[in-house]
Amino acid sequence: PELMVRVLGEEVLSHYLGILLIVPLMIMLLRTRIEQRALASLFMDGLLVMLPSMTILLVLSEQAAPQPQFARVLSLAPVLFFAFRHGWRGASLAMLITSLGMTLVDQHLGHAPSNAAAYLFLAVAGTGALMLGSATDALRRSSERVAEQNVYLGAVNRRLDQLAHQLRDAARGNLQADENQRRHLAAELHDELGQNITAIQTHVKLAQTRLHQAGMEDISTSINAILAHMRRALHRLLDDLRPAVLDEFGLLRALDEGPIRDLLNTAGMTYHTELHGDPRLLDDDTRTAIYRLVQESATNAVKHAKASEFRLRLRIGERQGIAVALLDLRDDGTGLPSRLPRGGRGLQGMRDRVTSLGGQFRLRPAPAGVHLRILLRGNNNPSEMGRQN
Repeated sequence: PELMVRVLGEEVLSHYLGILLIVPLMIMLLRTRIEQRALASLFMDGLLVMLPSMTILLVLSEQAAPQPQFARVLSLAPVLFFAFRHGWRGASLAMLITSLGMTLVDQHLGHAPSNAAAYLFLAVAGTGALMLGSATDALRRSSERVAEQNVYLGAVNRRLDQLAHQLRDAARGNLQADENQRRHLAAELHDELGQNITAIQTHVKLAQTRLHQAGMEDISTSINAILAHMRRALHRLLDDLRPAVLDEFGLLRALDEGPIRDLLNTAGMTYHTELHGDPRLLDDDTRTAIYRLVQESATNAVKHAKASEFRLRLRIGERQGIAVALLDLRDDGTGLPSRLPRGGRGLQGMRDRVTSLGGQFRLRPAPAGVHLRILLRGNNNPSEMGRQN
């Protein structure tokens, strides 16, 4: 029975080993397609690795024990190398060459035919090499898919960046068109309506003597009051359309001494300013946006915050050859409500204006009041400072 079991085991192992060596080779030849480049690499590695390995196997097998056993173990090194480098195809070829090499060496040296231990050794080693080669192939295919996905994602990201730039350019163009329309409308109102109000005031003044003689002084007084109210309303409308103080004073002086200070002082608030840098580094749209952002923030502080002071810090400079403006706005009021009112522009309008210019808008937490930090980038080349402040 023991002899029968041993013979049966050797038969099973020998058949399994034959299947292990022949089936992958047949699949490789009949079912898979090997690229010319991979085949050349496989042939080159066979010459550089397998041929020296078989020579070392022959030399060590001629030595006294236990060198031949060491030779069999060392002969698995090229099999593992081929499994890592060429996947299961390389492992099957290397295992086949190694098995044939061991058999030929045994026949050349007149050793006894391989026994069950040798078959078991080759079967386990071959199975492990094929599994390792298959895992290597799977990992390589996964890496290739990831690389292809990265290339695709890179193309998508570039397209998204391009679309983002186009949207930003479109938003800036819309903002420029809006400012140009405001500027044109303000000029028309100033020229037409302003001149007409002045003309009416002149005629009323000329007719004031006749009205006094007719006992109608109250009419001229009422007309003058109405005209004065219309002129103030026109000035407010013109300032909303296009801040004339920007053209008259420049950005820094307009922020420090203009209507914003008057608005805050009238509301009983203290106004602190820290202004640094040269506004000529910025384009006209960015300067106008800065003024309107400060104006909107100050208006919100007066209307809603119940604050006692308002702080403005503006720094203009260059960063990597690009003109930038860092705007810091804060008040000591009641802060933002838990639910912002609908319908008003407020912070959302400020955020939209900053986004349209490609800037960054941050509402930072503060112990009291509202704290805004805004970063804007100008379109002007800092080396070409065309406009004077």
